[in-house]
Amino acid sequence: MTPAQPRHPLALLADGWEIEGAQLCDGVHASVPNAHAGQAYLDCAAQLREALRAQAEADQDLRQAARTLHMYSRRYCDGRSTYAPDDHNRATHTLLRLGVVLDADPISKTGPFAADGMYGLTEREHAALAQAQAGAGSVGGEAQ
Repeated sequence: MTPAQPRHPLALLADGWEIEGAQLCDGVHASVPNAHAGQAYLDCAAQLREALRAQAEADQDLRQAARTLHMYSRRYCDGRSTYAPDDHNRATHTLLRLGVVLDADPISKTGPFAADGMYGLTEREHAALAQAQAGAGSVGGEAQ
């Protein structure tokens, strides 16, 4: 069983606003002024939930775009003797740190990283690949 993801703090705030709003509208403290305040709580909770939904949708779109661009970047940068492999690898570490699952490239011998044409992979990339092979996370769509 996978542990539940922690809820976003703003989603928890929206939960509290809904409870407060319901109590002001229908609860022990129900009155006309409280009903207006309660409705304001409910409206704010709904707006906050919509903003969180839109943010999550945009996040998914950005993650998919990053996965697509990463694949082309790795294929372009791999084997070059320029700054490109290093830039690509720094961006790859950032994507992995952010939890983006990168697709495995069937032609890659270096996972999601690009090898420098003269120096190969750095110790940092070797360590990330070794960690992936040991089963401690996810690199390039493979279980780490």
